[in-house]
Amino acid sequence: MRFPESFKHLEDGQDVIIDTFSKASYAHFKNVVTMLNASVETIHAKSWGRYVNGTWTGLTGYLAREEADIGATGSFMLNARMPVLDYIAAPIKTREGFIFRAPPLSYMSNIFTLPFSTSVWLFSACMIAVIGCILYGAIKWEFLHSDTDQVEPSWSDVLLMSLGAVCQQGSWFEARGPSGRLTMLLLFTTVIFLYTAYSACIVALLQSTADSIKTLKHLYDSGLEMGATNSIITRQFLPTLQDPVRKAIYEKKLSPQGGPENLFAMERGLEKVRDGFFAFHHELSAGYRIISDTYLEEEKCGLHSITFWYELGDAHVPVSKKTPLKEMFSFGYRRLKESGLEARVNSKFYYSAPKCDGMMAMFLPVGMVDFYPALLVLVLGVPCSFLIMIIEVIVYSKSVHIIFLQDVSLFLVFI
Repeated sequence: MRFPESFKHLEDGQDVIIDTFSKASYAHFKNVVTMLNASVETIHAKSWGRYVNGTWTGLTGYLAREEADIGATGSFMLNARMPVLDYIAAPIKTREGFIFRAPPLSYMSNIFTLPFSTSVWLFSACMIAVIGCILYGAIKWEFLHSDTDQVEPSWSDVLLMSLGAVCQQGSWFEARGPSGRLTMLLLFTTVIFLYTAYSACIVALLQSTADSIKTLKHLYDSGLEMGATNSIITRQFLPTLQDPVRKAIYEKKLSPQGGPENLFAMERGLEKVRDGFFAFHHELSAGYRIISDTYLEEEKCGLHSITFWYELGDAHVPVSKKTPLKEMFSFGYRRLKESGLEARVNSKFYYSAPKCDGMMAMFLPVGMVDFYPALLVLVLGVPCSFLIMIIEVIVYSKSVHIIFLQDVSLFLVFI
């Protein structure tokens, strides 16, 4: 067992979330014993057992040495244990994995580019460019066939007018003829529909969460901090994993060299998950119980889980290879499953993921991460505008200087 005090509460129903796996296993075992009308003498082991100096310790050692017939606590089917143990049933579907709050969509992507697909962006740009060309032609025709003192239009004027329409801004230059005004009306009408759709999507995306974290590789690359429960499974199995992603998670996130181990009590780890941007590895059922009791309704939304390992499979009931009671115990566990007692016990000890009932009441404030792309445009745009202004001043001063020299030369020639 992971917690020594669990021996005192195997049957009284206290602290169900502590050592749930062992307590549920013992409840199944007691039902089988009652069904078989057998008497039991128990031996308490501090661990499942490891192979040390040629012998097995813990629960596996008792069964390997035939000092016990059956393990009341389930055990994982590891290759090293197969020569000394047999397994007869898997009454418990325990799962350990990472649970985390899905980060805001803006944490993973630039939301200002997401409202439209690539084809819509390209079509919109081409459409505005075409309307701008038509507008330039209409205004140019007006200038050539008008007796007013209207300034001759240029491409820059039409470009600024089109960009102003996209940004819902006006322009000092405007068309005066019916063709030009009709073209401007078409431009502003088209743009206002695009602007309305874009704004509505931005509001929805600001309240959305990212669903791109679906694998351990995605979780590792997401930048979320990670932690795990300080338990025997964490310390015994995680360091032995050889998969590159799982090994990197343990060595760089959970137990980095030269830094403190990110191992916490379950309550502390789930509190960090509640604060956001943190993934916590633990027994999921026990975590769901704590979440159901302590989280607000809206805080239960957006929770995701990823199983850390799949190689271990389900925990099975271990028996000694030479015990004469193997068939009887196997029959007893099959009867538990057929009669529904197995499902009843599991429903008492194990909890499913809490339902999200408060999503509509949740309000997510806009943070700096959400505003970052717009702020970046402002930060880069202002220096660029000053640079263009300086270039204009330099060019204008040179032109004035040339005109001044020309006037002086003409004056000297006249003299």
